[in-house]
Amino acid sequence: MKNMAKKIVAIGTGALMLGATLTGALAANDLANYPAPFVKDGALDNTVIVVGKNAETADVLGAIDIAAALQAKAVTPVKLSTSTTVAPEVDKGVKIEKSGDKFNYGENATGVVPEGLNEVDLPEILGKGTFRDTKGDNKATRDFRQSLKFGSGSVFFNLYQPDDSDNYPEGRPAGNYVYLPDGQRVYNYTLTFTSAVKYDTDGISTDLEGNTLNLQGNTYTITEATGDSAGKLTKLKLVAGDSTVWLVQDQPYTLGSHTVTVVDVDQGETRCGINVDGTTVWVDVGTTQVFGELSVGVLQAVAVHTKDYDADTCEVTLGSNEIVLEDGEVVKVNDDELDGSLVTFHGTAGSWEGFSVTYDVGYADEGINQGDVYLKEGEAWTDPVFGNFKIMYGGTTATTEEMKLERTASDKAKFTFTNYGGQKVEIYWYESGNSLYLGEDSSKRMLYQTGQIKTGDPERTRFLYTTSGGEAHVLELSRVYGLTGTNANTTDIKDLTYGVTVADKRPFTPGTPTSIPLSGLGSITLNISAGSSGWVQWVSGGNSTVPKTKLGGKLTFTNDTVVLDEEDEVEVTPTTVTMTLSYDASSDERIELDVTEGTLLKVVNKDQEDSDNKVGVTQKGTWVEWNEDSQNKVTVMYPEKDVYANVFIAPLEASVVGGSTGGATADKVNPFQVGLAVLDEDAEKMTKNMIVVGGPCVNTVAAALMGNPTNCAEGFEKGKAKIKFFEWKGKAALLVAGYEAKDTMGAAYALVQKDKFKLSGDEVELVVTSLDQIKVV
Repeated sequence: MKNMAKKIVAIGTGALMLGATLTGALAANDLANYPAPFVKDGALDNTVIVVGKNAETADVLGAIDIAAALQAKAVTPVKLSTSTTVAPEVDKGVKIEKSGDKFNYGENATGVVPEGLNEVDLPEILGKGTFRDTKGDNKATRDFRQSLKFGSGSVFFNLYQPDDSDNYPEGRPAGNYVYLPDGQRVYNYTLTFTSAVKYDTDGISTDLEGNTLNLQGNTYTITEATGDSAGKLTKLKLVAGDSTVWLVQDQPYTLGSHTVTVVDVDQGETRCGINVDGTTVWVDVGTTQVFGELSVGVLQAVAVHTKDYDADTCEVTLGSNEIVLEDGEVVKVNDDELDGSLVTFHGTAGSWEGFSVTYDVGYADEGINQGDVYLKEGEAWTDPVFGNFKIMYGGTTATTEEMKLERTASDKAKFTFTNYGGQKVEIYWYESGNSLYLGEDSSKRMLYQTGQIKTGDPERTRFLYTTSGGEAHVLELSRVYGLTGTNANTTDIKDLTYGVTVADKRPFTPGTPTSIPLSGLGSITLNISAGSSGWVQWVSGGNSTVPKTKLGGKLTFTNDTVVLDEEDEVEVTPTTVTMTLSYDASSDERIELDVTEGTLLKVVNKDQEDSDNKVGVTQKGTWVEWNEDSQNKVTVMYPEKDVYANVFIAPLEASVVGGSTGGATADKVNPFQVGLAVLDEDAEKMTKNMIVVGGPCVNTVAAALMGNPTNCAEGFEKGKAKIKFFEWKGKAALLVAGYEAKDTMGAAYALVQKDKFKLSGDEVELVVTSLDQIKVV
């Protein structure tokens, strides 16, 4: 019997389902609707996963799989702005853009929102507030407003090649970044009272200390207020948090994971002995002491001595950070000076009108604030002063197409693009007599504009034919019939771009301009002299407009250039991208390809250690890459619309969502809190929805659900498992258990893949041959 008991415990089984079944409203629970009722409206609904204290490792692994699958389902849709390419959004915060003015290449935040941000733009951080002065003799209520303006020399978006620095010792690749330059002002934060706060010039501390002030969405308690000799407010000490309490000696007070106790007050009532988590420090009235991550400020100290014991009392503030604001000085956070900051108090003696805080990046403050800051997609810069907001870069929004100019042989090149109708077009160059010409070779030379002439056999002559809508077609005289014989003085014309014949044996008069109808394309007028020693001239038709690319770029070709003219949009001035072809008879690779840099907004080295590879961009967002050494290829990414950066100002807890193409919503994951998994001995006292993993031999909650059977393995067979809903104290409990360890894991696998296994009803039985072979019976 002892050996049998060990075996039963080891396999983590279930037993015959004899316990409470679902009743009432709970009876509606159906595995087809799982993860309901455990996930509701995209969030975990009062649910725990229960594992036995004596569970097998397999039970724990099954619970982990279930938890991971639940988290994937705990999502809520977040509404996104819509366009051809959906831009990412934040669940909280604001994007830097105003009235259609987006954050384009070469711009900075000030240029996009010169007036800055206020409560309308960013209510979570800059919402209107009310200061309730409840201390001293000047009790009053004053409303205030907050604003955030960006520095004109910071928060740029552009193409950059970051250098080696303290922040990036290995450097960073060339790319799109939001740039905060070393020593430049990031922001100016201002709080302004609509009506000044009054105080007694000889009693500033009495009037202001102990009041709370909501800054940037968080509550701060004033623990010290002082002024200059004239009585103008010049200094505030603030503690983050609104826990202001009176503590009596030797009576512990719990705040989160911390225990705070007053141990004594001096006879002069000038300081309190404060113990935090076993450490005692004397704290003067009007000052703050930092205990690790907890700040304790003393507002008042009262010595109370009775006959039998002391009952000293202290009014204290408890918070996470101490911030010192002093006029004309840097901000101090927990005694650390932030060298890039500057505080300015507004008002006169006896009248406080507000204050401003500026911050310049690049000083020797902690972390990413040292030196130049380059934010790549997905990164954020957090304000080191109050720590309530961050600048987030969510990448760019663009729909682009690729064009490519490349050397195909030592004396040949090709340009590939997609025409306005969506078809691939190839334009060729070849060398002859140390000069470059359009065409695959001399027999397949291309005429790219009317008025041009090709001497020699007219057959295989090509034409860059453009419709009135800008759709490019490469046409070829695929056959020119002779002056005599069958089909004399006729020609066939093929559309190489679409692979169809558009003129079949069309007649022409040799040596005379003749209009030749083209199926579906109008007509082209050619002057053809038939015969191998003849010629052909493109007289008119077809190229009334320049060719357009799929996304609207305009192309012009010559014997030594490809010019891309950007389509004009609303915000930025369009420019041209010029790619050049040259011939060097002394080089093995005689055709050389290059880019004219002067028309580009910015050009950088693609690789920090290699100055040959170049990357350039226009303000519209046309992206160009080439190599000045090999000169064998130029790649262009052309955008349909002006490219813009998605830069957000948001609370610390905000996250970027979306960024897909064509959708209107994106799923925001709602993270589970600590405490999802619990042991059976702790779960027995809970009134929660439960997913119970493992059977009654190793899980006391499972045993209770099934009526505490004498034989905990009763009702199960080797190689089988069950998933079943029960009722638990008015809540739903889902049992996931099998006969052996692999059977329990198999049940967990089936549950997390419930659609694959088509689970339905309030109970299913499974045959688990192996973890790869699970079947519902």
